[in-house]
Amino acid sequence: MIFLIPCTIQSNPYYNTLLDRVTQEIKSDRGIRLRTNRSIQVEGAFGGGGLKDDYLYHRIQRRGKENVWKELLVVAMGFNLRKLHARLHNGRMHKRFLDKDPKTA
Repeated sequence: MIFLIPCTIQSNPYYNTLLDRVTQEIKSDRGIRLRTNRSIQVEGAFGGGGLKDDYLYHRIQRRGKENVWKELLVVAMGFNLRKLHARLHNGRMHKRFLDKDPKTA
């Protein structure tokens, strides 16, 4: 014998307002520019000029899922630390991609 439990589906008004806001931001001119830029640059870290060429990382040296995961984690941390160092060194720590420079604005 199967007992069916009555279910109700509810809509969260707060979620709906957030969804509307995000949809507007994505469809705005700024959102379109950000998505366009991301589609251009998303694989740059791994392909030509990223980990393989600049950092001479061509092959995973470990075997087993857990060890491969650990190695990739260490490589990613090193990559991010190098990016952080470059941003600190060049004075770009708190600037985002499309933010305007206050001196020229």
